Amino acid sequence: MEEKYGVLVIAYKPVEKGHRVAVLKRSKGWEGWELVKGGKKDGETVEEAAERETCEEIGIDPEKVKPIGEKVGWEYEKDEKKYRVEAEICVAKVSNDARISIEDNPHEEHSKGFFFNYRDAKGLLTYEEQEKALEKVWNRIEK
Repeated sequence: MEEKYGVLVIAYKPVEKGHRVAVLKRSKGWEGWELVKGGKKDGETVEEAAERETCEEIGIDPEKVKPIGEKVGWEYEKDEKKYRVEAEICVAKVSNDARISIEDNPHEEHSKGFFFNYRDAKGLLTYEEQEKALEKVWNRIEK
């Protein structure tokens, strides 16, 4: 099994009544709902990877990116090869008027994306490890 390293990003924006988190509808490789995530390139810091993935996947340059000091992992299979991913959980704050744009994603992974409140975002996420990551981060965001 090949090891990969990456980031899982909870991209959020402040709104009048709390915060909203970016959730994407996956359409490449599998179908479901997910948070911003992706691989970390050689020589790239966690913050740089989180910023790049946020820009690539939702078309928004974050105002602030911060790793929370925790990781999440998952496994997947592609082309009959198995992978294990270890991803740093990060939060990325975007402006309150930010709008998701998936058109410029070079990997064409998603069919749409929206900012949701916590309850709706958590309910949509396909994978439990992403739900747990959102739970860990949400109280920090709401403070």
